[in-house]
Amino acid sequence: QITQINYGTIIKMYSIDGISKTEGYVIGSEKINGKYIPHIERWNGSAFTNVPVNYSFNNEFSVSHILVKSSTEIWISSPKGLIYKFDGYNLTQYQLPDTLMISIDILIYENNRIQNLTVDFDSIITNDRHYVYEFDGNSWMKVYEEKGDKYYGVINNMIYAYNYPDIIYKLQNNILIPKIYTPNNSGISDIAGNSFENIMGFGLAMGKSTFFHWNGQKWSDEKIGYLYISDILTRKMINNDYFCAVNSGIVDFPVLYRAYKKH
Repeated sequence: QITQINYGTIIKMYSIDGISKTEGYVIGSEKINGKYIPHIERWNGSAFTNVPVNYSFNNEFSVSHILVKSSTEIWISSPKGLIYKFDGYNLTQYQLPDTLMISIDILIYENNRIQNLTVDFDSIITNDRHYVYEFDGNSWMKVYEEKGDKYYGVINNMIYAYNYPDIIYKLQNNILIPKIYTPNNSGISDIAGNSFENIMGFGLAMGKSTFFHWNGQKWSDEKIGYLYISDILTRKMINNDYFCAVNSGIVDFPVLYRAYKKH
């Protein structure tokens, strides 16, 4: 069942996460007196309810990603180098060193550590500069930095880097380790997965769009024929299905695609 909620133009909802079927959160901002302030709603299994938020900062509030660790520990990453922690009532703001940083994802890493993967806005057009920050209990400390032509993402709370069109790396103990070599002439330009043994990659091979599946040992070509996909907005691997929302070059609104391994 899908429930549609129309928020109109005053409330902008950006990201959703949860810890069970009866406890989830959607977080965004609400325009009050010309300024966007925090807006949080909780899912109880049947409906969304508004959650009161206490905060002291004065800047406008916006959201990139959220991580719900528990009902009293919700992390929110934001553009302009800002990270927030919500304890169920109070919303605390943390400032990263560079206000131009854009958060790619926020995650729970090994040994219950909270990390934030970011990219430097100034270098996004040329060679991206990526950073990983880790929360030490009081502030966010930089633990990794790399500038180059790789793009970064998160697979099941593990940071990966992809050096198009050759190698998928895993960031482990702040070192990039080559894990998977992509097929020759696959043209894979985007990947998603729920582990390094289950990955779907979208590519344009020999003029045809296709998805490639990695099962931990080998790639398989899941041919789909001619399909125009550009400007992928977000992607997610759920069980064995790959979902991506894209800006279509044919219509002027986002389209959701689902890809799955052939049986």
